[in-house]
Amino acid sequence: MNDDVFLGMELAVARVADELHRVTAAGPSPLRDTEYPDAADVLWRWVDAQEDAAVWAFVRAYTTVADRARVRESLTMDDFYTIMTFARRCVLAALRNEDPGAAEAAFDALSVIDVERVDWRDVVVVASLASYAARRVGLEPDEVLVGAVPRAQQAVGDIIARAVMDDVDIHADWGYRELRTAAGPVLLESDSGLESDDLLNLALRVADLIEDDGTYEVTDAGVAHELPAVWLGNAPDTVEARRKLRGCVKVHAEPVGVRFRDFLLVFVADAAEDAHAEAVAAAARHDGATPQLGIAVGSRCAVAVASSAVVGQPSIEDARSMARFEEPLRSLLAAVVNPPGDG
Repeated sequence: MNDDVFLGMELAVARVADELHRVTAAGPSPLRDTEYPDAADVLWRWVDAQEDAAVWAFVRAYTTVADRARVRESLTMDDFYTIMTFARRCVLAALRNEDPGAAEAAFDALSVIDVERVDWRDVVVVASLASYAARRVGLEPDEVLVGAVPRAQQAVGDIIARAVMDDVDIHADWGYRELRTAAGPVLLESDSGLESDDLLNLALRVADLIEDDGTYEVTDAGVAHELPAVWLGNAPDTVEARRKLRGCVKVHAEPVGVRFRDFLLVFVADAAEDAHAEAVAAAARHDGATPQLGIAVGSRCAVAVASSAVVGQPSIEDARSMARFEEPLRSLLAAVVNPPGDG
């Protein structure tokens, strides 16, 4: 059995358990009208979400009631994932505000979870991130061991206890990296460890640039494991440049309010030398059916691609419309390669 099948089975089992639960639930879910937007469930930037108030009120109430099992029974799988989104947001809030209370709230939220009706690995990841945040902001493990752990289902309590007692390395263990930005700390997926902080920050600046255009909303930003040949071809100089890249980040965006149809991808990479950056940019500028940009400034290059995910449907962009991104992207590359004050 391959890993993809195994991963799918874990969630499938949780869904079946959730359907059985719906037949015997103790009552209507207190979170039935609460659902976070997708943009709120990311760690690479902070997005205000009004749903926090309702979930926080529920979690606080849960910590004080006597019959927690009955409360847990009233929740659905969707509710549990809403609560885990809240816990992830508490992790980011703790880091941004140096707030032990937010870190503790993440564990309190996890104590609500029924591990049989979610993918248990999701609980492990969030608990580990919460443990990392707790150590960063000075929350003592004992606070969690006497609070969230005994309130949780046994299996979840064990997960929380192990996490809070471990010295979690979020980069080595989970592929995350804390990055300091002008807006505060964020967590980016970065399992290679090769990307410099300024390259990771550049990905976030590209995300802002794209959303400032007004056409797109960014759905993902972080490390790219490679700069795909599908957008560049296989000319020998391009292949060599791609092979020797020192780091690459990407930003994925889709038209506002329209998912899974059109997309804009922007890759930014550190090349081994200036000639390699220019080779990548030149390959991206090749004539073809897909609207693309290729930009090189020093040893850094950017490739922007607009396409449709629907077979036979053209992109909403063309070469002329894509040109609006060229100078802003070039300016970002130049600002990093030649920071103010450099002669």
